[in-house]
Amino acid sequence: MFLILMYPVNIGSRPFLNPKNMEKIINYFVSSWGELKKVSWPTKNQTINYSLLVIGLSVGFAVFFSSLDYGLNWLFAKLLAMR
Repeated sequence: MFLILMYPVNIGSRPFLNPKNMEKIINYFVSSWGELKKVSWPTKNQTINYSLLVIGLSVGFAVFFSSLDYGLNWLFAKLLAMR
């Protein structure tokens, strides 16, 4: 919307809607739909397994880095207390 206000356009002309461009747009969507039909989609069981794997790894990394952060914080606090 900002670009429309910044660059005035002749409202009566719509060069992007000419028949040549419309044909390109339609061909794009037709070919995209054809490519989506070729995709080998994962099964429901695979999707659940991959989702659980991602969640498990995320929790594992969170626990690892949280404990690393806590341990280093504790270590530096002890080292600074010795001074």
